[in-house]
Amino acid sequence: LVSRYAVGKDSQRQVIDGSAMMRGGGISATRKQHRLLQEYDFYQFETDLRDRLLRGTAPVAIALRHFQYSGELRATGQLRLFAQRIPQQPLPPSTLETIVSEIDTRQRLTAFRTVLDDVVRFGASLGGASSTEVQGGGEAKLAQFVLDILCVDPISWAEAAPQSVVEHVKLCHVQSLCISLEDMSEGSPLDAVVSRYREPMPPALVSGLQEAAAMMELAKLLPQLRELLVEQLAREAFAATESLKEYIGYSVEEGEEAGGFEEHFPEEVMLSHAVAAYELLLRF
Repeated sequence: LVSRYAVGKDSQRQVIDGSAMMRGGGISATRKQHRLLQEYDFYQFETDLRDRLLRGTAPVAIALRHFQYSGELRATGQLRLFAQRIPQQPLPPSTLETIVSEIDTRQRLTAFRTVLDDVVRFGASLGGASSTEVQGGGEAKLAQFVLDILCVDPISWAEAAPQSVVEHVKLCHVQSLCISLEDMSEGSPLDAVVSRYREPMPPALVSGLQEAAAMMELAKLLPQLRELLVEQLAREAFAATESLKEYIGYSVEEGEEAGGFEEHFPEEVMLSHAVAAYELLLRF
């Protein structure tokens, strides 16, 4: 199968017909004759293999089906990557309530979540690109992005998307919308957080966290805190007396904005208060 070898000998290259190496221990004989084997012509190898083995053969058609699994975006970190590429903002509660009320069947919910999954995967795949390289950035309408960039069929989009999404939702709202629809579809994943991380906060800590909330960018902090709750605190893996602030810091990628929690989040809040702290901050 090997057609040619490039062999170094006395500072000169000698091309040897590989067919001689295929006869009667030719490889061993060739090694004795030429001690230094310095370079292979891999391109020529590939060409000869293709010509000898594939010429005249019929092509084989392979069809691969890709399945999307529930919770895959969060589990694989793609929702976080999307938020890094396109900065996110929470949806106004009134808009979110209207969207939820307009999704009146589970079939419509599933279809709409499928489109959102495609949006997130595309945004997360932008590599080092930023939102400025997406036309309109985070301020671009979700509907425009779906129809013009992802080229989703307009009829399918109209059947899946509530009218309030078409009118109000932008790319900067996708993370907030995904989290809300996940709760609507599967029940809140916060229900899986174990009891040791569900203790109420003392009044002094409540007051301190309320004061800090006014000085933190909750749109950046809350998704990170939720991610910690869902992915790490659904099992009794950490001591309840550990610092919640420290564990939020572990979940923040290097160079990623954390919403000012490093400066203002109270040190005294423990992991045992994780759910209570999240629910308190969610009200702001």
